[in-house]
Amino acid sequence: MTDDERRDVTQEERVARVLRRRTRDTQVPPFSVIQARLQRRAPLPLMLSAGVAVVLLALVVGSALAERRGTVGAPATPTPPAPTSTMTVVRSPEPTPTPMPYSPPPAFRPASTATAVPANALIRHANAVLGYSIGMPPTYRLALSQLDGPNNTGQDFFSPRSEQADRELCERERGSHTGSPDRVDDLRVSVSRNDAGISPVEFVNAPNRRIVFTSVERVTIDGHEAARVVHQPSGDTAYYVISANARLYEFTPFSLSQPETNPKGWLDEIAKSFTVLPLEPSSVISVQPLCGN
Repeated sequence: MTDDERRDVTQEERVARVLRRRTRDTQVPPFSVIQARLQRRAPLPLMLSAGVAVVLLALVVGSALAERRGTVGAPATPTPPAPTSTMTVVRSPEPTPTPMPYSPPPAFRPASTATAVPANALIRHANAVLGYSIGMPPTYRLALSQLDGPNNTGQDFFSPRSEQADRELCERERGSHTGSPDRVDDLRVSVSRNDAGISPVEFVNAPNRRIVFTSVERVTIDGHEAARVVHQPSGDTAYYVISANARLYEFTPFSLSQPETNPKGWLDEIAKSFTVLPLEPSSVISVQPLCGN
């Protein structure tokens, strides 16, 4: 055996002895020992940071999931504002407005038991200066005439009372700017020039003459164009306007306030009796008021 071969054998024996010793001495420690070694080797600050991060992540995820479940499962509810004071304010409930019951326009008159005066029983009253003639019930008298003779215009007032009763009524009205309800059946015939040729319907429909709860009818009286203003819903006549002699003739109760003591249609019978007279020239001018004051 050569020297080189002896060296090789010697080297192999040494390696074999080393291997046998390491295999015999090597022992696998339990898992708890390994875990303890790892824990000792892990830096403490890093472990604390990792733990805090895990906790924060769990809180964020849990809050998001709870918020999502709340919005999906139930309608959103506004968060009440935080109280700024410990005082409790109790508000009384707002009163509920009570709707006003609908009231139809007044009928203007009750049912009348008076009997209409037949047309053949009317008493004729004529005024040549104003150019007209009408028939009035026997209980009426001409109480006053206000005339502008040169222009053939003016007013006639007819009263169902005696002269003494009218004087007493004037005393009761003294100092008052409104007429007495007793004048509801008084009749006034007003005559004015109509140089512009306005029709009776146009005249009564003027804004300053229109009466609420009335309608207007176009009629003909004694062959002349006329307008009848009618209370609604009662159907009573409010007043008439007749066009004749280049003038407008208004037949109006002294007070348009109702109810009336006259029978229904009393003004219609008077208006139907209207006839036109030729205008008589006159220089008479009378502006005396109805009650003389």
